[in-house]
Amino acid sequence: MEYNLTKKFAVLVRPKQACLNYLVKVEPKITKIELENIKKPEIYLACDFTSKELWVEKNYFLILNEFLLAWYEDKSTWPSHLSLQLFLDWFEVEFIFTVWEKDEDS
Repeated sequence: MEYNLTKKFAVLVRPKQACLNYLVKVEPKITKIELENIKKPEIYLACDFTSKELWVEKNYFLILNEFLLAWYEDKSTWPSHLSLQLFLDWFEVEFIFTVWEKDEDS
């Protein structure tokens, strides 16, 4: 059996307190367990990487949109402007530069 290794990088995105405060404001009945689960990072794998700033600029809207959509289908509850600054205020971003993906070659 032969394996191929592909070098990738991972981006961990964790909500900050400002994000949690927004969720509690919109959904006051949110439980402590739900808040603890929200604090866990989402992990995004990517093959190409130019710079941290450029990656965030290219992907912040998608991540922010998916995060909000997971909580509120009614977009009237969303912030009026999904900006890069809102994303940076709401999320901590950590880059892991070496992630190996092992593909089995059949």
